[in-house]
Amino acid sequence: MRIYKNYKIIRADLLKAANLLAACSLLAFFFSCKSDLDNDLRKKYLHRPKDQIAPVDSSSVSETRRIANLNGEWQAKKKDAESWEQVWVPGAYDFEGEVEFKRSFEIDSSLASHSFKLVAFGINNRCKLFLNNDFIGAHEGGYTSFAIELDRHRLSFDQPNELRIEVDNSLLPRNSFPLKHRPMSPRNFGGIFRDIFIAVAPAISIDDLQISKTFSEDFTECQLSVVTRLKGKNPESNQLSLRLELWDSDNQKKLAGADVQLEDKITRETILLDVSGFELWSPDNPKIYELKVNLTQKGNVLDEEILKIGFNKIQVQDNQFLLNGQPFALRGFDWFEDFPGLGPIADLKRIKEEILRIKETGANALRVVGTPPHPYLLAVCDELGMLVFEEMPLTLIPDIRFEETLFSQLALNYCKEMVARDAYHTSLAAWGLGTDLLLESANSESFFHTLTETVKRRSTRPIYLAYRFLDTFELPASVDFVLRDFYNKDLDELMNLVKGQNSKKALVLSLGYPARLEREQGLLGNSTDISADEKFSVEVQEVQAYKLNRSLGNSELQENNAGFFIHTFADWQEARPNLFLGATSDAVLNKSGVVDFDREKRIAFDAVKSILKNNRFINISARSHEPANPNIYPIVGLILILFFLFNFQRSRRLRGNLRRIFLYPHGFYMELKEKRKISALHTFLISLTICSLLSIISSSILFNYRNDFVFNEILNLIIGSVDLKLKLIWLVWRPAWLLIVSTLVFYLAFTFLTLVLRITSLFLGQNLPFRQFFTLVFWSSANFIWLLPIVPIYFRIISQTAWAASAILVLVFFGLWACGRLLQGLKVVYSMSFLKVGILAMILFVSILGGISWYYNVKYALFDYVPIYRQIIAVGF
Repeated sequence: MRIYKNYKIIRADLLKAANLLAACSLLAFFFSCKSDLDNDLRKKYLHRPKDQIAPVDSSSVSETRRIANLNGEWQAKKKDAESWEQVWVPGAYDFEGEVEFKRSFEIDSSLASHSFKLVAFGINNRCKLFLNNDFIGAHEGGYTSFAIELDRHRLSFDQPNELRIEVDNSLLPRNSFPLKHRPMSPRNFGGIFRDIFIAVAPAISIDDLQISKTFSEDFTECQLSVVTRLKGKNPESNQLSLRLELWDSDNQKKLAGADVQLEDKITRETILLDVSGFELWSPDNPKIYELKVNLTQKGNVLDEEILKIGFNKIQVQDNQFLLNGQPFALRGFDWFEDFPGLGPIADLKRIKEEILRIKETGANALRVVGTPPHPYLLAVCDELGMLVFEEMPLTLIPDIRFEETLFSQLALNYCKEMVARDAYHTSLAAWGLGTDLLLESANSESFFHTLTETVKRRSTRPIYLAYRFLDTFELPASVDFVLRDFYNKDLDELMNLVKGQNSKKALVLSLGYPARLEREQGLLGNSTDISADEKFSVEVQEVQAYKLNRSLGNSELQENNAGFFIHTFADWQEARPNLFLGATSDAVLNKSGVVDFDREKRIAFDAVKSILKNNRFINISARSHEPANPNIYPIVGLILILFFLFNFQRSRRLRGNLRRIFLYPHGFYMELKEKRKISALHTFLISLTICSLLSIISSSILFNYRNDFVFNEILNLIIGSVDLKLKLIWLVWRPAWLLIVSTLVFYLAFTFLTLVLRITSLFLGQNLPFRQFFTLVFWSSANFIWLLPIVPIYFRIISQTAWAASAILVLVFFGLWACGRLLQGLKVVYSMSFLKVGILAMILFVSILGGISWYYNVKYALFDYVPIYRQIIAVGF
């Protein structure tokens, strides 16, 4: 009844707040709206050049095997779309969502007695496959290859067959692999982005080969163990045999061979070959041999599989790598599979050009960051001589995920597929099984043990963990070395970090510097003078090259590690906009390469080449660039102080109200309760001062941490919208605009709080006007005015590492003080005891904050990451 009587009052108050709340809504809409073109399939689809469509897979092609190429023209449409569009495969769409692909193909009737296997080198991320409208399988994990046996009875011979694939590349906060929150990871392209074909083999054929090598002490002899698995039914007993031959194809010389008669119903056989007279594989001598495995019956060859292998052994001992028993200087690049105009869908020709370009610098290793590469890359590295460090996308995973069977199984299957596909490659140097893993719980330790055992069953290569944000700790015994990512660290800081490592494992560094300065990020604007831009571009490159020169040329640094990777060879696109990259035209392009995204050389390319190839250093003049210290903060801060002091001295009533709110707050609040009006002009002056003051402080904090990678990832965790993140980045790098927008945001936040208190008062039977609550909220926050003297220098204070924590704690203290003053005012206005007001405030606080927290936890698994980021921040301090 009371609510009904106060209906008109509520409506009037809502109308009074309508303008401000409408502004808030418009602002929110501005931040969250997205163009329909963002997800346009035709405009957001990339594909391989049409002359590079045919797949290349040597193990699937021989005299007894062939492939049915499924690359080429397909039909595609977004989920719920009505019309199909023509696309080319391999290809990828550059947005998150579901897309359906289909195409028809024919199989010649002469192959009706053969076995068929659908092979996909990469479909990102989840897919369901249908053959002639019959479900034939599903897969999750975009960068690993998979194969599905096809029932020949489901195929139509000499007639069209339809293959339909439903692809979804959206990532989930808990139950996808990788997870939605994946710091410093490459762009999440979707689609059939690698080769796809049908492998046709005889009905009785070789299904899988596992190869391991055991060397003599002097590496002149090797025992080759080949585990062969067969498939297909054999109607004739004791008629099958396996013949193995190892050939030096360059010299047409047979090094070893063996024949084994298979017993009845045997589908798995281990054959040992004793090999001598071979050349050891190394980056300087990438010698490759052909292993031919023939399955015969009564002397007739039923099936043949050919693998290209080399002979080498990689070990890690006493903080150094050993290649074939000899110390090996590891010098490489971080690399992302991301090409201009192609994304992750490069062809064999383009990959080969890339590796040749990397070898030109003198590098001998490549770290494929965060994802398994295209199988072509490993084949090319086998041939050209480049060690490959391969990683799986197990990045910054909360320990609680390892308690969930679904996620653990997804990660384990991913690892199995990665190792099964690439373990036989000679260039494969080590397996990276995760980045920034805590491994604190029993479940996570157990899972990691299972993961390492899975790798060791098929490979003897070293295992490593990478750490970017977290500090190293006591690592599992199964980890052979640790890779520390020290990106954008000056030499002195880098030396201190390397010397401070607590891990007893061998240490490999990843170090690099961005090819960008503050001006390029939008802070100082863009010049219209082309010559000035060219001069600036050279300056940017010189700074990057100079820093690399210093780090790579420091002998003490090199003595304290087992090797290093330079981050990165080429610029690459991140999954989400990065605050560190600035408000540039492309906020996802990480400009850290020694060549740019279009593969044009920077000065750092020649600098690195001179160091790695000739051990000489290019003379690059040092350039000093002081950290940006925007003058707008002290200027606006001083203006705000003068504005407040002018009005303070000019108005005796304003001075009296301020004296009362601090010395006699109870009387001030009683006047509000009794509906006595406080000057609207004075309230406006106080509100403008407080909102502007808080705006300067918050803007200073945001700008100070603009280059902090951890801060950027926290923003990624709490800001789901890419558009909102882009707009925030634009504002952070333009402090003047940020001051205006954040002032408005604070004003709207105070207005929202006023509206909540006003509506609450109606439920409590109070009839205080909206204006009185508005006055109460701002005047109870008047204690922030005491921060005015430090506002002009707040940015300088917080930019000093030693003072940053104290500066933030002062702000927290004043915030709590303002809350206490507001509770004191509500106690008077609501005519309630302090205990009841506290309980009421707690209920309102929990209701609002709890609802927001519940939303973020459901949508982004926010609370699962709290322990990780708490530890990261603790390490930072």
